[in-house]
Amino acid sequence: MTKILLKTKSGADATGDYDSGKVTIKKGSILTIDPCGNAPSSNIKQNYAIACKYFKAKNIIKRSDGRHEVVKDIVGLSPSAASVIVTGKAGSGWEKWKLVDGKPLNVLRQASSSNVTSQVKSPTPAKISKITVPLANTPDKSDSGISCAESACDFITYLKDRKNSRVDLEQEGQWMSGAFNAAGGSGNPYGSIIKIDDLAKKEIEAVVEKYISALCREQFVGYARFEWLFADVAHSIENIVSVSSPATWFTFGRAQKILNIITKYCYVWRLCKLQLSPRFGDVSWIDRWKQFLHVPVDLFTMKHLATCQYDALVYETRPETRPNFVKWKWRMDEYRYLGIQDAVRKLAASEGLDPMCYEMKFIWTRPADDPDEE
Repeated sequence: MTKILLKTKSGADATGDYDSGKVTIKKGSILTIDPCGNAPSSNIKQNYAIACKYFKAKNIIKRSDGRHEVVKDIVGLSPSAASVIVTGKAGSGWEKWKLVDGKPLNVLRQASSSNVTSQVKSPTPAKISKITVPLANTPDKSDSGISCAESACDFITYLKDRKNSRVDLEQEGQWMSGAFNAAGGSGNPYGSIIKIDDLAKKEIEAVVEKYISALCREQFVGYARFEWLFADVAHSIENIVSVSSPATWFTFGRAQKILNIITKYCYVWRLCKLQLSPRFGDVSWIDRWKQFLHVPVDLFTMKHLATCQYDALVYETRPETRPNFVKWKWRMDEYRYLGIQDAVRKLAASEGLDPMCYEMKFIWTRPADDPDEE
């Protein structure tokens, strides 16, 4: 863990800790952002939303001089998001945050990049935690000998034949309905427990189509870019539902399921069919992004991580609530969600697989009786 600083002429004076790509803004930091004010018309609106969330949670308070102070550590931020929350302005956090010797934080990222090795010695949980960067290239097979393409084809067949909420990916209209059912609880015998009106569904479809289009066009393919694109769209979906159905508690955990199920459909179609998809056309973008893709988070995902000694990610931190799982439907915020994806990415790297292939081989397995997810 490395101590870092961010000071500006406008009055920001923040200290933080940097560890494995994430920044913690420390208690006592002085911010010049207006947490719940109007964000500039730019790509930092989501960071304002994060700042507002922590202000409402009383991690941040307003001082008499008009500036804001952190009174409880804010953890798990990217360097750039952390710099926006301190200053209220866009810019690379890798350059804005400084080490105690005055050098930019970016020198640590450059040093880390130069030392990355493509060899992972052991898949055991004790050594998995040391992996900080996903492998650049992963083979199509793990030690099980079953190819990712075979797993993808098996998943497509399963969707079509399953007992509850069948989805035929060869039918264009079923892609989005399958995602909505998954977000609502596809195994529920009474249907989805989330009510999203038709107008909101149309808006969400448009947002998802824009998201897929962005992945197709994007030239700067990488981990940070994918994380930003994903979070931006997930928050848009949350907002759409909150406006159309204010009585519905539609969390980040629900929004991620819609996006990740659609992504998984694109992934399995690309690997199994190798042709244009009925719903989104060209899905060859999967080839460029597969190392950075997120997996759908549900009960199976969290139980798997618990068996791999990632209990801190999937259980409530309050002792009185243990051993209850954090339910992805109700209590999964963005911070927990990103921690889960980071854990899956490391486990996938230990097997020489991309995250989605790992999920199909080790987390999702064809259920014998198609049980409810949660």
